[in-house]
This record gives sequence, C-alpha cells and structure tokens, in this order.
Amino acid sequence: MVFARYVLVLSVACMFNMQWGWSQTKSYTNPMLKSDSELISRLANSVISDQTKASSLGDYNRLFKLQLVANRWKDAFNTIQVYQETYAKGQWAASTTLHYQVYALARELADSKQLNWLDAIRRGYDSCLSFIPPKLQYGFREYKRNYSPETSSGYEEFIERLAGQDTLNSGEAITLCIRNLEKEIYETFLPAYDQVLRQHDSTFFDITEGIKIKISEGVDLSALVVRKKDSKRPLPVILVYNIYPSEQDFSCAKRSALHNYVGVSVNTRGKRESKSELLPFEHETEDIFAIIDWISQQPWCNGQVGMMGGSYLGFSQWATTKKIHPALKTIVPSVAVNVGVDYPMHNHIFMPYMLRWLYLVTSDSLINYPLFANEKYWGKQQMDWYKSGVAFSNFDSLEGKRHPIFQKWLKHPSYDSFWRAFGPNPLDFSEIDIPVLTTTGYFDGDQVGALTYYRNHMRHNPNAEHYVVIGPFNHRGGQHYAVRNVLGYKIDEEANIHIHQLAYEWFDYVMKGKPKPAILKDKFNYQLMGTNTWRHCANLTELKKDSMLLYLGSKQNNGRCQLRRLPSGEERSVFLEVDLADRSDSSEYKLSGSWMHPSVSSTLYSDNSLIFESLPFTEKVDLNSVLSGKLRFRTNKQDFDLVMKLYELLPTGEYFPLSVYLQRMSYARNSQQRELLVPNEWTEMPIGSAYFSSKQIKKDSRLVLIVGVNKNPDWEINYGSGKTVSLETIKDAKEPILIEWSNKSWVSLGVSTCKTP
Repeated sequence: MVFARYVLVLSVACMFNMQWGWSQTKSYTNPMLKSDSELISRLANSVISDQTKASSLGDYNRLFKLQLVANRWKDAFNTIQVYQETYAKGQWAASTTLHYQVYALARELADSKQLNWLDAIRRGYDSCLSFIPPKLQYGFREYKRNYSPETSSGYEEFIERLAGQDTLNSGEAITLCIRNLEKEIYETFLPAYDQVLRQHDSTFFDITEGIKIKISEGVDLSALVVRKKDSKRPLPVILVYNIYPSEQDFSCAKRSALHNYVGVSVNTRGKRESKSELLPFEHETEDIFAIIDWISQQPWCNGQVGMMGGSYLGFSQWATTKKIHPALKTIVPSVAVNVGVDYPMHNHIFMPYMLRWLYLVTSDSLINYPLFANEKYWGKQQMDWYKSGVAFSNFDSLEGKRHPIFQKWLKHPSYDSFWRAFGPNPLDFSEIDIPVLTTTGYFDGDQVGALTYYRNHMRHNPNAEHYVVIGPFNHRGGQHYAVRNVLGYKIDEEANIHIHQLAYEWFDYVMKGKPKPAILKDKFNYQLMGTNTWRHCANLTELKKDSMLLYLGSKQNNGRCQLRRLPSGEERSVFLEVDLADRSDSSEYKLSGSWMHPSVSSTLYSDNSLIFESLPFTEKVDLNSVLSGKLRFRTNKQDFDLVMKLYELLPTGEYFPLSVYLQRMSYARNSQQRELLVPNEWTEMPIGSAYFSSKQIKKDSRLVLIVGVNKNPDWEINYGSGKTVSLETIKDAKEPILIEWSNKSWVSLGVSTCKTP
C-alpha cells in the first residue's frame, strides 16, 4: 500500500527464506562466515551442483547469487537476464538487478584484463547500458537499500547458531553464501559503483540538489531538479512529491528528463534538509500549491506542470485538487491512497501496518527502511498483540513506546471532518477541470481508494476528462510496471504494460499535443483476464448494466452452502458462530499482507466463515466482480467486521481470487456516523466499496463466496460490544458472536457487454 505494503526487497527476503523448492536433504561442511573466500566459493559450487534445475523467480534469484559467490561470472550474468525476463517484460526490471550484472562483468574484467577495480566497474556499467533502452536508464541508484549492516540485523543470531554445527543443510548453506556476497558487494563494490554512477549522471544531466523552497514563515521544503544537458529551452515540468526520501528521488527526476521534461522531486516537511514538523497527509494542499507556484516562475519551466506517482504520491496529487494552481495541467495518480477510506483504516477497520509505516517515515529525515523491512520483528509485534487480547490502542506500547500520530488517528474511526479535510470534497470534485489519468490494479491494496476518487469525481463532474487503466497488477505493478506472475497467476501478454511509459505518453498528449495513448479507447479501460484483450467502457457504471444475481442458500451435504441463481420462496437461514476470544488459531495466520489478496491455490482458508458455492457454469462468462447487493441478517452483537471473498473455483480445483469486501457493519450505511446494530433484530445492509476485477470465467467453473467475521491479526479486532473498537479488549468478547444469514441476502456481479477493441 502507501508505502509498498506488499513489496519485499528480494535480496533481503531471500537472505532469510531459503527453503523455496530447493533440496534440504544435502549437508555441507560448515566453513563459517570468517573463513577464506575460497571455501565459501567451493560451498556455493557444491550447492549449485546439488540443486534441481531453476524454474521459478525465486530459483533464479538464488541461482545467480550463488553463481557470483562461485566466481562463475558469465553464468551469473546470463541467469540475471533470465531472472529479469521472468520477472517482467524486456528490461523493465533491470534497475533492481543491474548492480549484480555490473559486479559480474567487473569481476571478470578485473580477472581477465587485469583492469583496476574502478575501470573494470566503469567498463561493466557501460556494457550493461548497451542493452537497456535509453528511456529506462534512470533507476540505477535504487540498489542501496537492498543491503546494509542494519538490514542484516538478526543475521548475527544465525551465525551464532551455526557456530556449534559441523555441517549445514541446503537452506543454511544458501543463506551463508548469499550473506557473504551481499557483504562483499556492500563493502568493496558499491562505493566505487556509486562513483561511476555519479560520473555518468554528470555527463548527461544538470542536477541541482538541496534546493530550499520557502512555503511560509519557518516552513521550507527540499527539492531536486534534473534537466538534460542538451536542454536549451523551457520545458514542461513533471513534479513528484514524495514522503520517502531516497535515491529513488534521483531516479524519478532523471526519468522525466530522459522523456524531455524537467524532472523535479520534492520531499515533504521534515524530510532531508527541511526542519519543519512532519505530519503525514496534513499539509499537502498548501505545500504543493506553493511548490508549483515556485516551479512556474523558474526560467526552465514553460508554464506547464504535471504530477505523477503512486500510493502516498497518488494521494498528494488529489490533495492538490482542493486548490489547483493555474500551472498544473494534469495529474496521473497511481494506486492512490485515499486517507480515511482505505488507509490507515479500510472501511473503518484500522490496521497494525499503520504503525509500521509511521516508523518508516517519521523516525528520521530519510526513511527507516531497516526497521520497516524487518518481517520477523513486525510479525512478532502483531502476534504478541493478537495473543494478548489487549486493546488495539495499546499496539504501539508493547515495548513501552507510544506514537502520537498513531494515537491521533485512532481518535477518528469515522470518516469525519479530520479525514475529509485531506482530500477533495464534493465542490472540489465538481471544479476539477484538468485531465486526470488514474491507474490501479485488481490486486492493489489501494484499489478501493483509487476508484473512490474516480467515482466521486465522475459523480460530481460527469463531463470530467478522467481516464482509468486497471488490470491484473499489484500495488507495485499499478504504479511502475506489470510483473509476469501475480499471486500465482501468469498475466496475459496484453496486460504486460509499463505504467511509467503510459504516463509520459499521457503527458505528451496533454502538454505537447501528441496523440492520446492507444490504450485509452474510452474513459474506463480494463483488462479482461484470460482473454488477452483490453475492454473499454464510458464509465464503471456500464459494467453493471447486465448483472448476475446470486442468493445465499441453505447448507448442502458437503458442508458448503448454495449460491443460487434464483431466490428461494420461503425465508430460511444459515448460522455462523465465531468465538472472538479464541486464540488457538494464531499459528494459522500469515502476516504478509497477502490476506487481502490470497494466491491462486488449491486450498481455501475459510475459518470463521461460511462457504457458498454455485453450480458449474455451462458456458464461458465475462464477469466483472463489481460486488454489490444486500445482506439480511441478525446477530447477538452490536457490531462486527464482515469479510467477504469471491473466488472462481476452476475445473482444476484451484481457487482464483476475484474480489474482497471488508467492512465494519456499524458504518455500512453511513461512513460519517456510526450506527450500532440492534442485537437479535433483523437488519439489511448494502454491500459497497469492494475490490473490482474482470475475468473470463471458464466453462465448468463455479463461483465460491466466503462470508464471515474478520478475526485476523492484520486488522484490529471488533469484539461487538458497541464500545470504541480500538479500546475493546478480549474481555469484551464474552459469548461467541452468532449470525443468522437469511436466504433473502444477495450479491450482484456485472456481466460484460462493453465493446471489445
């Protein structure tokens, strides 16, 4: 999410999780970390020879690193190319692994040509650039966070554990080899590599760092401006406003310069040289207006400014629309966070992740990535809280600490004036007359937020020039480039697009008068999974013109309930009972963020839920899972958090995730005012703000709908007492929640009738 909720740096992940499909039956003599490099190299060669052929992304990632440790430079270089192509189309992912390729070439050149280390790196870098398209040659400073002494914290425990062992299993041997490689690269390669990169940048770009932009008395921000050396006239400017100061600021600005714009990256208050107080989300409207005003007065600006970026950066663009500067000509918000809608609470349910993110951005003037990336630490924090049953408001004090922003946010569980102040209101939406391009993904954690902006804009300004592109992308793919495999699903080739390229085509269209991007055949553009085609509609509402109604039915002999095409005559019920005080399930949860979008799998996690299953489809159906409908139920509690998950059950027995709906029921009717349930009285509630996807359902497939109560440590726990949920404890659970679902409950799904390309 904001913030890369679902992003893990591969090298860090691989360092501590070496079990993926590699044989664990072999054992190796333990050389220990401080042994000479020759022993480590022999160990790597032994591990490589004992493993089966690489086939998955994780396999290739481990293999090329082991080949580097084994001094097999050419093999490693070739495997990296295979890895890049397996991960994403062409050279789109080159920036994440280029430093490994340069390292391989430099080591080979230093050995064979007897070049000094700096010259070997320079030659290796020039060789690597020769096969990367010029407009992709911008992201090569992002390697720094892949490893540092801080990110390996916990590795010392691993070494201590190995100290008493004579032998290592395969996982231990792989971890030891790769840790040795990362240490070598960090200490002896990256300093020289950084020098080469800076020399290369100075040849092609004019880079001005550390510019102070005065916002008001006592408030200034830190800016970076990048122009191509051969740029002689004023140009349009692409602004990226970022709360995550890092080397990526340079990448974003260089990317714009390579596309013949001026690239400007500005960090929020409290970042880099700014001494102002950092308050996430709270000052973007006024600050960005002042930034654009400053940009518009610079001699290198032709009076036109566009904005781009994803997640928090997407939110910041919508914040500017509350007070649009005349020089702002367009925005391209990708996977945009919608504050108070999908973060830091999703449909009014707060998430432990919010504290993790706050420590990422508020710890210092840059970002605290080592702490953020520590999966073991945060997993333990969440599980300790879950098992203890203490109030969610105490989640930030498990180690005796309190976070003031965390506590401030918890005081606003409704979508009240606090949250509404951050983004455009109905009047603002009605006056947004600049072109907008929204991008998001079916598996993007911020899709609900991104599409809520879109729906509100179109509701209050039906003639707005607002385009949407949505496909089988996760949070990263919806703002950068598609990856070939998402959650176990190999995407269609037509879905394999580069969001950055699309954004610059859009900027060329708006600010340079060039043709509109070809994919934008209508206002709402979506990829129909399984057909290798894009579909195009005037708006999202068109996808509901033809609907399929499905009713919750009675239990069958297999323990599952019917998901019926036709309503039943007589009202009947099915019952769900959940013990919210039970913690015996704590070992079953995976705190990886994948709960919202499970992987394609032959198993189905359905605890605390009922499973409703349809009859097989007799023909293919183009289904748009814009979940809506009405639920009729009664319960013994005053509130609960509903979770619904929709799947296609394929003829192969695999479950393909289509949609998720997570909702605090006391806010289902009114997001601004809590309305508690009346225990044991029948209630009808609408379904809204569910995840959207579009897929061709295969003949003989079934639809499976899980309907249950959320009791997952990825979210605060609602015990149903009617108190403020963040203050409830496990003692408030009392008797189990009992929900009686009526067969008058139904869901509606769209069936495609929109025109094909």
